[in-house]
Amino acid sequence: MNFVWGVVIIAAAVAVAVAAMLLVRRRAPDGGYFNDGDRASGVFGVLATGFALLLGLIVFLAFTSYDESKSGAEAEALVVVQQFETAQFLPPAARRQLSGELICYGRSVVGQEWPRMQAGSESGAVNPWGLALFRTMETVVLAMAAVAIAWSGYQASRWTGEQAKAFSRANAARVESTRSSNLANSQTEIDVATFTQWVNSYARNETKLADFYRQRFRKEFKPAVEAWIATRPLKNPDAPLTPFATPQYRLAASAEAERLEAKAGAEAAVATRNIQRATNYVLGVVLFSTALFFGGISTRIGNPRARAVILGMGCVVLFGTLAWIATFPISISI
Repeated sequence: MNFVWGVVIIAAAVAVAVAAMLLVRRRAPDGGYFNDGDRASGVFGVLATGFALLLGLIVFLAFTSYDESKSGAEAEALVVVQQFETAQFLPPAARRQLSGELICYGRSVVGQEWPRMQAGSESGAVNPWGLALFRTMETVVLAMAAVAIAWSGYQASRWTGEQAKAFSRANAARVESTRSSNLANSQTEIDVATFTQWVNSYARNETKLADFYRQRFRKEFKPAVEAWIATRPLKNPDAPLTPFATPQYRLAASAEAERLEAKAGAEAAVATRNIQRATNYVLGVVLFSTALFFGGISTRIGNPRARAVILGMGCVVLFGTLAWIATFPISISI
């Protein structure tokens, strides 16, 4: 019967979860859910890791409980035997009463308690092992959640600062890129002006004036002019139209502008990644606070079963979030 109820509860929980997921996907705005397998696989991988940790914890607790129960049964049996032997030294009346009660106690444990435990039913007595486990797990959840909240908050503030620094570097690089680009444009205008005057002087056979302008070509422009003249543009129809169309015409300022623009783009990408990291750590703070809430409220619940459920939810949230946070990069500054 318990197995049937367990199957029914699991099926109902899965149905509710699927219905809720479909409702959220139907009403969620664009970008509110995963559209690609890569991002979804990362999130579900974290969830799978959390469930694997939870399963390992359950197996560990099961074996621990089994060992403790076995040790407890052996210790209880030894105490009963010792008390029975001690009772033989008492007066006859007391010896018979105490011996009979010990025998009845042993028969009650073997004939009633053990069959109930084997059948999976509960007795009316409170299990001290369970109370001790609850108290220990509550302490662990509260302590670890508090430390994790502080750590996640610190990392969120650190990555927020890192993204601000990255954006500052990107803006500075763009300013320098614009400055280098303006310099390159100015140099090109100077090259065009001097080249035009040189061509006009050459066409008018004003050799002295042409030499004057040619001597004032900039150093970066002279190799392009020499290469262009070597192509014999007046006789070669395939020659470049101007020196500015030759591969030799290269401006250092233009190359520097391109390099700085690429640097600005890279720094902007770094800032975007840092924003996502800070957001993830903020989400970690929310999840750890949820685990802290479950751990705290479980101490105020008197029903053992409800207390175990609430504490179990806190453990799932805590250890699952810890596994997720462990995959994040860290930023530390002293």
